[in-house]
Amino acid sequence: MTLGRALGDEGFEVFLAMSRKETLKVLSDEHPDFALLDVVLPGINGIEVLRQVKVASPATIVLMMSAYHIVDRAVEAMKLGAYDYLIKPFHIEDMVSTLRCTAEILALGVRVHDTVQTAKG
Repeated sequence: MTLGRALGDEGFEVFLAMSRKETLKVLSDEHPDFALLDVVLPGINGIEVLRQVKVASPATIVLMMSAYHIVDRAVEAMKLGAYDYLIKPFHIEDMVSTLRCTAEILALGVRVHDTVQTAKG
């Protein structure tokens, strides 16, 4: 089962992008809460795509994935704003758990923002 299908089965709306250009278009058109991004991509470094994602859609939470456990890359990704760095292979359940916890954090942030705005207004 593919990651996209598994996440769809868990209730997530999934948009696939197979290139940097497609990724930036999806970000622009769909404004996703999350982006799953592989470090090793055809024709471009995933860390460079992460930089572009954070410029194009700063609110999108990016989870980086890699089959290679390279500490320098993980540190760089986190410094550039990646939320997490997952080493493949990983269990889909772990990915779903990470996404659900992150969604709860997002929801709390929205509630705090709304509460502050209400108090100001």
